[in-house]
Amino acid sequence: MSKGVSIREKLDVFHARQHVRGLAGQLGFGHIAREELAIVASELATNILKYAGVGELEFRTVEDPVRGAGIVIEARDAGPGIENFSFAVRDGYGGSGPLDPAKLLTRGGIGAGLGAVVRMTDALEYEYEAGNKCVRATRYVRPERRDVT
Repeated sequence: MSKGVSIREKLDVFHARQHVRGLAGQLGFGHIAREELAIVASELATNILKYAGVGELEFRTVEDPVRGAGIVIEARDAGPGIENFSFAVRDGYGGSGPLDPAKLLTRGGIGAGLGAVVRMTDALEYEYEAGNKCVRATRYVRPERRDVT
């Protein structure tokens, strides 16, 4: 199953969040995992608006023989490439290195978004070719953690 959501304005971020919540519920993701996937979709969609202006999120279900059912969220746009993806996924960093703390309030984020995506998914991949960028996040259904008291 696959569905694309065009990202052109802030309201589209809401639609992407709603879509992934519904899809995750159908696959058996628990409440916390559904909300984490909504955060992932929100982060990827917001990055499209921030860096490219327009793009698309595609949501696909996958079935892995070992991990089972999962969701792939692909963010695609024609914006500038990420200079150094290994920097971009570190908290407090951008695609070109550490962020200047004096500029955090004016840049529209603290440089923790892709790091959060890493923490809330099982895999995160990046591709850039001929002006087309793709960030692909995958999360598999797994049992919810329970606090032991």
